[in-house]
Amino acid sequence: MLLGASVWQHFFSEPGYRAFLWDDFWTGWAVKILTGLEWRDFLMSPAADSMVSVFTKTMAAILSLGFVAAILISPKRLWMRWFLYASTAVLALQAFGSFLDVSYQVPMLMELSLRVGAPTFLALTLTRGWTPGIWIAMIIATGLTFSGHGLYASGLGVPVPGNFVDMVMESLALTQGHALELLMVAGLLDQVIVLGMFFQLSRQWSLIYATCWGFLTAFARLTSYVRFDVIFLTSLLTYLPEFLIRTPHYLIPLALLNLDWQKLDKHDSNRIFGKRTIFRRMSAKL
Repeated sequence: MLLGASVWQHFFSEPGYRAFLWDDFWTGWAVKILTGLEWRDFLMSPAADSMVSVFTKTMAAILSLGFVAAILISPKRLWMRWFLYASTAVLALQAFGSFLDVSYQVPMLMELSLRVGAPTFLALTLTRGWTPGIWIAMIIATGLTFSGHGLYASGLGVPVPGNFVDMVMESLALTQGHALELLMVAGLLDQVIVLGMFFQLSRQWSLIYATCWGFLTAFARLTSYVRFDVIFLTSLLTYLPEFLIRTPHYLIPLALLNLDWQKLDKHDSNRIFGKRTIFRRMSAKL
């Protein structure tokens, strides 16, 4: 769902590459090599828009292959995992563009961790199974995503995004002041549950909260912005992808919760929380 929605956004909205494609610091050297033009001359030439268009279509093609691979990959088609790895690289470029677009706010990169890592997590779990390394990587990515989201919601070190406030006001019929207060509480709870993921007694409750909250924050894109009037179809096609690209925010915590319920055997537990890992003191056992 993430990759399919990302492909849709590449064709029908702004995927976020312009933040670095139009930046002399990041792409000026490539322009000089490929076209021989100085940056200012390049911006005034037809080649500028053409470059952005070709780059965007290329990234969309890679994500399309990743989307197909996510559906068809099997033990007999493990070679398709390379399309999933390539999709992670494309999503990482998008995340970098978003990072530049908000003036290097670190919580933006944190918040996009699950989205970027999801295709690779899928490829690794299908090819290697639930290994200790994959489990740890997914827990860390989940923690980064919810911590970054919490920093934005609470306004700790970064401005509270206007769309956060709008969604709370629209979904719950609150005033702006009450919406900001609720976001502050939700942001602090995000930090608490991130810590809880690394402790045995609180891990399951933290993952339950993360699953529910991840779904609600994704679904809020629909409840807040889809209009049941003459623009219904337009608003749905605009914001349904916004919901779908956030599916890792609740499906990955749900997968981790399911794994925790099933329990790893003692051998796997010792491999994850062995004497040489920092997680032993934090969690001891799954």
